[in-house]
Amino acid sequence: MSDHCYYKKFIKELECVQKEFNVWGLDFCIMQRVWSLKNHVKEFFPMNGVPKDIMNSLLLLEERMKIANDQLAITCERIILEVERLKQEEHGNA
Repeated sequence: MSDHCYYKKFIKELECVQKEFNVWGLDFCIMQRVWSLKNHVKEFFPMNGVPKDIMNSLLLLEERMKIANDQLAITCERIILEVERLKQEEHGNA
């Protein structure tokens, strides 16, 4: 783990996760799936005809995914800080 490029690459990948890009073959854009689902539901039902319980469920889903998205960003930031600390510690010992 002493390779400086390894640290930089991992930090860059974590920053991409925070920005909701595709990383490690996974799409980290959580909200895109919610918005897509909402749009498909609105297109399926007649104008203003989405049942209230479904609309409420979609709104709740959106709120929870926003929280999940925020938590993902916070977790990535914590990992980045720890990786930078380890990098600094390792370079300080070199």
